[in-house]
Amino acid sequence: MSRPVKIVVVILAVFLVLMLGSWLAVKALLSDSAKQKLLTRLGAVAGVPVNVGEITVDFGQFMKLQPAITLKKVVLGNPKGFQSPSLLEADELQAKADIRSIISGNPDIQRVAIVHPVITVERNSAGATNVEALVKNLGKESPAPKEAQSAESPGRISIDEFQITNGEVNLVGIAEAGGGKVVLLKNLNYALTGFAPGKPVQSKLDASLYGGKVSQITFDGTAGPMSENSIPTAGKATLRIALAELPAPFIKQFGTLLRAPGPDSIVNVAMDLKGDIYGRLTGPLELTLDKVSIGPDAKHTMLLAGKTRGQIAVSHLLETPSYALQLPDAEIQFGPGKLKAKVDFAAAGTLMEGSSAGSISGVDIRQFQQVFAPRSMKATGTLTVPRYALKFSGNGPEAVAASLQGDGSLELSKGHIEGMDVLAAIKSAIDNPKAAASGGGNQTDFATLKTQFALAKQTVTLSNIALDSSTARIRGNGTVNAAQVLNFKLDAFVTGSISQLLGKSASEEARVPVVITGNAASPVVRPEIKSLAIETGINYLNRFLGGKAGKKK
Repeated sequence: MSRPVKIVVVILAVFLVLMLGSWLAVKALLSDSAKQKLLTRLGAVAGVPVNVGEITVDFGQFMKLQPAITLKKVVLGNPKGFQSPSLLEADELQAKADIRSIISGNPDIQRVAIVHPVITVERNSAGATNVEALVKNLGKESPAPKEAQSAESPGRISIDEFQITNGEVNLVGIAEAGGGKVVLLKNLNYALTGFAPGKPVQSKLDASLYGGKVSQITFDGTAGPMSENSIPTAGKATLRIALAELPAPFIKQFGTLLRAPGPDSIVNVAMDLKGDIYGRLTGPLELTLDKVSIGPDAKHTMLLAGKTRGQIAVSHLLETPSYALQLPDAEIQFGPGKLKAKVDFAAAGTLMEGSSAGSISGVDIRQFQQVFAPRSMKATGTLTVPRYALKFSGNGPEAVAASLQGDGSLELSKGHIEGMDVLAAIKSAIDNPKAAASGGGNQTDFATLKTQFALAKQTVTLSNIALDSSTARIRGNGTVNAAQVLNFKLDAFVTGSISQLLGKSASEEARVPVVITGNAASPVVRPEIKSLAIETGINYLNRFLGGKAGKKK
């Protein structure tokens, strides 16, 4: 054997001996006792118990001086004060490390991948989440416990790249999610790359929302550098929400509006966010409504569609998240018509508040009532709201509805009010003055109906009512309360045959005071007979005396 060959053989032999020695050293470090010390160290850093079923090493990667270590059945317990059995349970945690760092006891992890983790987000009685508590623990730089400081235990642990694949996030004990278990994210893929001391890392996320096939969330930006109470974040986020995939507790927050959204109802949100996850993230927003169908059931819906821009602010994502949305100049399809409005909306937990001011045009009043006021008095015609201003604040949909207040004006054209016939009630009262008040009749037609409205304490006050038709003008005021009880005092100015019955000519107007009571389902129309009889007598006397009676001399 030549001298060069002998040198090569010796070098190979030394290399194999070193590799075998290193392999045995790593195996020793991964013995049960060493594993427990590693888990103790990790648990001390995270502030939660850490358990692992098995640890294995890929020898093929080890020969490249980059051993791949797999931790199977990884379980992170919950921080103190939380009830769920665990915060995270993963099938595997895969780590690729530099062999020299492992032997030195200060592992330099080049890549960590958590495979199919199931993360349970829980909120405690103080309003904090277990995720928040864990992240704060990881941000601390407190010394490790004594049992984790021995010469054999690992010291500093650094990670260069972090990934989550095929993850799942569930909500537990979150009031706005109904308090039970709700799937928030599935098929979660998340990556943090480009770690460098004191600098932000690249952050990328995509996942399906609510376990659905269409709903999705994405983020592409940066995060960090992280400290105990700060995670600076910036990037582009998108939400694609299929309303039919919303969990039942979320639908409940909107009262009856999202009970039958339909399979094609999609809300798209694109945001450019900047701020701090612990504090506030803000930025411009683009909101797109694509065939959004709202209503109490599939037979009674209204279509919303269009695109608008505004601003969004998200605060305290890891605690009790709050959201604030501002749309300064929204214009969307509103059924067959248009809605132009300024919208402000904010929510924190189940508490919601907001305001809206603008106008509505070209809407079918029947459709509007079926969606927003199904118990109100039925009407037909085209609705125009030249001006409105509304605001609300409440904890849950019932409280929000009870808090609604504001004012505006509305106009209806070419329609009728169902369930009462004012002219028929007047004629009936003239023909039979001793008869009871009319039960309403069929309908009251109009060419136009205009009124001012004010809403407060679940009561709508209508003022300056002006209903005009070919045979009558009706003026007056009235109220409708939460139970749909009616209280209207009107003056009907009639012509034609009814005017003649009241002592006027067919072309002259006769005034008839009318009171409407009962409720929206069964209105009661009562002409004021006493006033009617006196005025009729005066009318006949005026006609008989040539208009001289009743005048001052």
